[in-house]
Amino acid sequence: MAKAVPLDADLLRVRYRQERRSIIIGDPEWHDRTLEMWIEAYLGS
Repeated sequence: MAKAVPLDADLLRVRYRQERRSIIIGDPEWHDRTLEMWIEAYLGS
């Protein structure tokens, strides 16, 4: 899907911070690193 749909890594980061980060359960830094891992794995940026 990441290759078929033109995803923007910066937009994903912004939307995560604005819409998801404030409501996650657990260590927010852990989730931040997980997001970055997925972005790097699928988008390479």
